[in-house]
Amino acid sequence: MLPDASLYHSVTPAYIADLIDTLGWTKAKVARRLGCTERMLYYYLNGTCESIPYAVQYTLEQLVEGQRQ
Repeated sequence: MLPDASLYHSVTPAYIADLIDTLGWTKAKVARRLGCTERMLYYYLNGTCESIPYAVQYTLEQLVEGQRQ
């Protein structure tokens, strides 16, 4: 899949939480892999952040896809 935010960007915290749950990793490990702080990840998940960057969504989707293979 090629990254295309105009087609695939889902800004819902629930979708991001589902991706993280699918990985089965701690939030600390997810934050390290994304290159953000645990606090920023918390903001993404509780809806405090106005917009979740597409790069975060895409990276999580690719991590999940990599686990499936």
